[in-house]
Amino acid sequence: MDNECVYFYCETGDSGQVAIELNRMLDCFIHSREFDENRWKYVLNDRSEVKCQLLDKEREPEEVSKHTSELVSYFERVPTQKEEVKSSLLFQIKVFTTVLKVEYKRGDRNRENMMCDVLFHVADKLQGLLLFPDMSFYSGKRELVFNDEGKSDLVTYGPMINTDFFVKKFFMTDDSENKERRVRTMKRLKDEKVAFENLEPMEVDYTRYGIRIEESVIGRIMAIVSTGSHAFCALNFGEEGVETWWKQIHDMEEDGFEPLKNCVQEEKDYLFSKNNEENDHLRFFLAI
Repeated sequence: MDNECVYFYCETGDSGQVAIELNRMLDCFIHSREFDENRWKYVLNDRSEVKCQLLDKEREPEEVSKHTSELVSYFERVPTQKEEVKSSLLFQIKVFTTVLKVEYKRGDRNRENMMCDVLFHVADKLQGLLLFPDMSFYSGKRELVFNDEGKSDLVTYGPMINTDFFVKKFFMTDDSENKERRVRTMKRLKDEKVAFENLEPMEVDYTRYGIRIEESVIGRIMAIVSTGSHAFCALNFGEEGVETWWKQIHDMEEDGFEPLKNCVQEEKDYLFSKNNEENDHLRFFLAI
């Protein structure tokens, strides 16, 4: 089968968070992983591979600039009735600082859907865009931003600057050059109508705050562990193990405990399904 190759773009002061977020989202689907600087490979539970390459403008400025310049040249020639969206997208492409290439195997609908869900989550979390092989840009909200046919789901598109990029660039020191650059940057963002949050660093007195262990947190832990133990029983003891697990849950409820009260809908669907397969059990067992 051919491979699907999807690109994720964003602007961030710490490109490592892209790899961290992708790793976190794929964690329960991974059998093994190999890392080699800016390239790495996941082997999923179905033994198919996901290959990744991360380019950062600080470390590979020429490669990132060449890549984004080619994108701009490509989309500049696209005729469209959505000129405002196109113009904003071209500006967005020019300020991308991070490029992630993700390549995975086609041919399995569940795997393809899972990878799309993961990539859209990363795009939404890090405020970036996805470029699919048909040369269509999508937002993390699954909206078609623009494609090479000049189509878009949007009436307007507001480029988004990830604020931690500017915090790293402009607040590491407080000299006059940085202050002047900060003023120029804020003016340019305003002139270009780019959305941004307050870029001033926030000071927090951490001695005044602590971590609270609330009842809801404990409830979620019980739900996750209970679902994981169901998966363990199913994998190791089959139907007999599941029946024993349900009896123990019933006994706990009679004693006043509600271990399944805080299960999310996906966990409930799994627990009450009669058609679970081995991969379903593995997914919830690995979640604990």
